[in-house]
Amino acid sequence: MSNPRPAPGKMPPPPVGRHGGTPVRIKGEKLDYKVIKRILSYLGTKQKILMAVVVLCIFLSSIATIFSSRFVGAVIDDHITPMLQSGSTDFGPFIAMLFKMAGVFLIGIIATFAQNRIMVVVAQSVLKEIRDEMFAHMQTLPIKYFDTNSHGDIMSRYTNDIDTLRQMISMTIPQVISSIVTIVSTLSLCLLKAYLCFL
Repeated sequence: MSNPRPAPGKMPPPPVGRHGGTPVRIKGEKLDYKVIKRILSYLGTKQKILMAVVVLCIFLSSIATIFSSRFVGAVIDDHITPMLQSGSTDFGPFIAMLFKMAGVFLIGIIATFAQNRIMVVVAQSVLKEIRDEMFAHMQTLPIKYFDTNSHGDIMSRYTNDIDTLRQMISMTIPQVISSIVTIVSTLSLCLLKAYLCFL
């Protein structure tokens, strides 16, 4: 006999928890900054040099993105518009500016590619270290722990939870750094341009 279908407008809520549904934050649960600090400590111990290179690549990529928009304005205002108004056929300065734009774009592409590749290496190295520590700690747990926790929940800590950390390390952290660098660089250029205009 088939199960009765729920009435319209009274669909059952989606499953929640570790193995299904959308993760729901428990009411009253607070974000533990000590956990975040501990996770970030893995990046600051053995991955200092690689993280410094990643920050440099993010900085170069953000600067290239900002200056590429400025180059477009300079090409139109300083080269294309004057050439159309004067009827000049001297494309030398215009071509030189295009090569500069291509160089800036190339720097941004290389920096972004290097950042992504390095973050993959960093994330996998950190995750291996965390898994090794988890396995070593699990070997010291009493039998009662394995009797009171299902095998699915235990394995999920090595798969789903670790994959969430991978997304945080390889995607979220670089995006946060990139956003901060872009905002600071853009505001700095705007303030510099405003200062030069008032001189």
